Amino acid sequence: MPPRRIEFIAPMGAGKTSICNELLFKNKNALRSARYEKKRIILNEAFKASPVHYIVTAALTLNRRLAQTLINDKITSLAWKATEHKRSEWNEFIGCALDHRNYNGVPCDDRLIRIKWFIRELTDVALFLDQSPSDAILVHDESLLQRGVGFGLGREVPEQFCVAYFNTVPLPDLVVHVDLPDAELLRARIDQRAGDGKRFIEHLDTAIEMSRLGARIMRDRGVKVVECDGGAEISHSASKVASAVCDLQRERV
Repeated sequence: MPPRRIEFIAPMGAGKTSICNELLFKNKNALRSARYEKKRIILNEAFKASPVHYIVTAALTLNRRLAQTLINDKITSLAWKATEHKRSEWNEFIGCALDHRNYNGVPCDDRLIRIKWFIRELTDVALFLDQSPSDAILVHDESLLQRGVGFGLGREVPEQFCVAYFNTVPLPDLVVHVDLPDAELLRARIDQRAGDGKRFIEHLDTAIEMSRLGARIMRDRGVKVVECDGGAEISHSASKVASAVCDLQRERV
C-alpha cells in the first residue's frame, strides 16, 4: 500500500507555504515534510551500506549546503529508478505536461526552468511511492499540482492545457486549495517577496483561475479538497487541514 500524500495548490502569494509550515509544525508527529522525507530515504540507503556510512552521511547533512548537494545528487539514481517503474502508468500525463505547442508567451529559458522543476517533482513523487512506508502521510508544499498551474501560464489557451494536465496527473490523497480572490493583496504580497517571482504578476489572474480549476478537477476525480482562505488566520487554515488529515487516517484504518 503506498503512502498517503497531501498536495497544496494556490496562486503565488496566497499563503500556501505559511499554511503548510504551520500544519507541519503543529502536527509533526503525524505528518512528514516531503523535503525531509528525501533526506530520510538517503540516510536509509547509507545505512544499508554500513553504519559508518550512515553516521558520516548524517553528520554531513547537518550542514545545510552539503545536505542540499548530497541529497539532490545522491537521490537521482533512486528517483529515476522509481520513475521507470511508473513510466507506462504515467506516460499520458508526462506527454501532456511536456507538450509545448501553443506556448509562445514564455521565453525559452523560462520554459526550461519550469521543466526542471517538473522533473524534480515527478521523480520525487515516484520515489516516495516506491520507498516511503505505507503508514506515512507526506506533505508537499509544491508538487505536481502546483507545476500544472505554472505550466499553464503563458499558453494561448491555458484552460485547455490545464484540463488535460489535471485530468491525468497522479492523484494525491488530499488537496489543499488556498484561494485569495483579492488580486491586489496578492500583488502586494508578491512585491514584498525576494527572488524573481514578480515576473509572474502579469499572469496572476490566470494563476488564480488555474488553481481553482485544478481544485475542481481533483474534486471531480474523487479527491477530497480542503478550501482555505488565504486572507484568514494561518492557524485557522492549518487546523482545518489537520481535521481533514484525521479523516484521512480514519479512512485508512
